[in-house]
This record gives sequence, C-alpha cells and structure tokens, in this order.
Amino acid sequence: MRICFSISINDSLSRAKQPEALRDLAPNQRQVETMSREEKAALDSLAAELRAMDQKAAHESSDLSEQLGDKGAAPDFQQSAQAMEQGDRREAGERTESLKQRLAALRKGVDQMREGFKNRKKNELAQKMESAAKDLIEIGKLQESMLDDEKSSLSERAEAQKGLEDATTSATNRIGDMAKQTLFLTPDIGQSLGRALTNQDNAVSRYSQQDLAGGLMSGKESAIALNQAAAGILRSRESLQGAKSSTGFQEAMEQLQSLAGQQQSLNDQSMSLMPGGEGSSSSGQGSGQRLTEGEGDALARMAAEQEAIRRGLEQTMQQLGKGGGTLGNLGDTAADMKKVEEELRGGRLTQETTERQQRILSRLLDAPRSVEKRDYSRRRTSRPGVDVVRSSPGALSPELLQSRPSIAALLARAGRDPVTPRYRALVDEYLQSVLEGKSR
Repeated sequence: MRICFSISINDSLSRAKQPEALRDLAPNQRQVETMSREEKAALDSLAAELRAMDQKAAHESSDLSEQLGDKGAAPDFQQSAQAMEQGDRREAGERTESLKQRLAALRKGVDQMREGFKNRKKNELAQKMESAAKDLIEIGKLQESMLDDEKSSLSERAEAQKGLEDATTSATNRIGDMAKQTLFLTPDIGQSLGRALTNQDNAVSRYSQQDLAGGLMSGKESAIALNQAAAGILRSRESLQGAKSSTGFQEAMEQLQSLAGQQQSLNDQSMSLMPGGEGSSSSGQGSGQRLTEGEGDALARMAAEQEAIRRGLEQTMQQLGKGGGTLGNLGDTAADMKKVEEELRGGRLTQETTERQQRILSRLLDAPRSVEKRDYSRRRTSRPGVDVVRSSPGALSPELLQSRPSIAALLARAGRDPVTPRYRALVDEYLQSVLEGKSR
C-alpha cells in the first residue's frame, strides 16, 4: 500500500504549481512516513517470529526492514517532507521519486519472501510425508515377513509384533503432528492407521494366548492397513506438490467456490423445468402431472449432478473437519442435497425443491466468507463498557467545508480501513491503477 501512497503524492506534486500547494502536501508525506515506521516495526516483529521456524525468511524480513530504516527510505521521507514544507519543488520531486522506487522494490521483496516461505514449507512437509510413507511401507514389509516365519515361537512372535506396534504408534504420532499443519492428510489415512494399530494389538494378544491362526490373520490385516495408509500419504504428497500452499486451506476454499458454481448451474436447470420455465412442457411436476420422457431424463441427470456436488462437499468437509464446524451448517447442506437427489430421482420437482436448492447455494456462497469473518473477528478484543462524558466538538469552519482532500490523504485514510488480507492486494492494485491512470 505504501507504493500507492508514493504514487499519489508524486501525482499531486506534479500538479502543485505554487509553493502553498506544495506545503499542503507535507502533512500527507509525514503521515506516510509514520506509516512506513509502522511497517518497519511489523517487519521486525515478523522477523522475530520467523527465527524459530525459518531462518532464511527471518533474515529476509530483517533486510526488508532495513530498507525502511536510517540507511534506506527514512532519510528520503524526512527530506522530501522538509522540501515540501520549504516549497522546494525540485528537491521534493527527486526525493519522492526515489521513495517510489524504494517502495516498489520493497513490495517486490515482500512478495518474494512470502513465496519463498510458502515453497520451503511445502518442500519440508513433502519430505516429512515421504519419510512417513517409507516408514509405514517398511513396517508393512516386516509385518508381512512374519506371515512366512515358520521358526519363531509364539512368545517370540508376540514380542516381535509388539515391536512393530510400537513403531507404528511412533509413526502415527508423527503423521498426526503433520496433519495439524495441512489439510492434505485426509481422515482416511488416520482410519487406516487406526485399523493397523487395532490389528497389531490384537495379534499380540492372540500370540500371547497361543492362537497362531488368529495372530497371523490380524497381522495380515495390519499389513494391508499399513500399505493403505502409506498409499494415502503418497497421494497427499502428490496433491501438496501441485498446491499453492502447504496448508491446503486455499484449495479447499476454491473447491467450495467451484461447488457453488455447479450448484448455481443446477438451480438454473431446475427453474427452467418449473411451470412457465423455458424447458418446461407441463404445468407442474409437483401437482401429480405426468412427466414427458425428456423431462424424466432431465431430472435423472440433474439428480446425478446433485449427487456429484454432494460428494464433492463431503470430501471438502472431511478435509476441513468432520461435520463442517469450521464452515457453518454445511452438514445440514449435505443432508439437503441428499433430499434434492431423492426428489429428482423420484421424478418430483416442486417449489419446495427449488427453495431447498436456493438454500444450498446460499450456504455454499456464505461458507468461505464466514471463515474469513471468523478469522478476522478473532483478533478483536472485548472490553467492559464505560460511561464516556465528552464535550461536543465545535462547528467546522466554512473554509474547511469548501476544501477537498487530496488523493494522497484519501489513500492514507484507506490504508487504515479494516480490509481482510484476502482482498487487500486487490484493493492496492485497484488504487494503484487509478493513480497511474490519473498521472498519465
């Protein structure tokens, strides 16, 4: 956002013909200078937080902070404001142009730091996934080798089986820690590991009870579950490699948006088949009237489409947590989809069906926004109410009412508006395009 402020001041500076107009820009430049100090403090704080998790990103953040310090942009901020206050248009122009270049480089550096951090996190997590999958495959091979062991006694089998169970428990704990960092490790992997551990524990018990056949059967089931878990992790690793981030959250949000688009298309088809719709040839499927062959085929196809959307939603819900608690009433949404499927397969398309479809669409559209809102509101703090006694301000002067704020002042104010991170970049790009277009 600082680059937008710099462009706006350069734009205003180019139009400031009189020293008085130049002096009017000085307060705005001072405000941008203050905000740059806040940005520097934020980068310093970020560097401190990153030291424990990514030394390279921490170092890059510190370097970017220095670009706003005494050996970077800070002198240009001070001298440009002084030049404006003194009415020195040439000096102010040189300094603000230098600031524009510095801030553009800073913005590029921040983007590169963010991208590098994401890529390193992805690669680190991918390596951990691969290592975990290899461990499970190795345990599975040892588990299978016990099936061909004809020499060991039952007590020796029990001891060896207990060792494999301990190794699987250790691997499961590591995978559980990874699952807290990403949505790519899906619940089915945990279910496979749970089956493996249950069968391993049962095998230990069977061998201890001198039940060779029971121990072998449980050991075989454990080996199958271990291989299933390993395969699931390798698939997750492949998905991670093609993702935009290591968490998978952005991909889940994009999946919800895609499902909403599919639901909108399906809703449009339903409305076209309602009485009076473009695709309807009957006066109402919900009134017991006989369907034409074409309408019956259309409803069957739409039921299949609704089922596909529901399965996509259930998969996304699995990634984001069972029941969709993070995303509101998506569990109810899946149930509504199921009802729509049943009605369409039964050849029924009523007003109630289309209303249910509209509720489904509304929830799909609201889900990503509700996550964003909840994430933003977590940063708010609650304080007890207090009685405030304050005298009212005096009337505004006529001169102030007649004056119009500069573009730089408006942008400085916009920079403090509570815009969520997802839309901040879009707002910045829009304001910058407006300012660049105006300067041309």
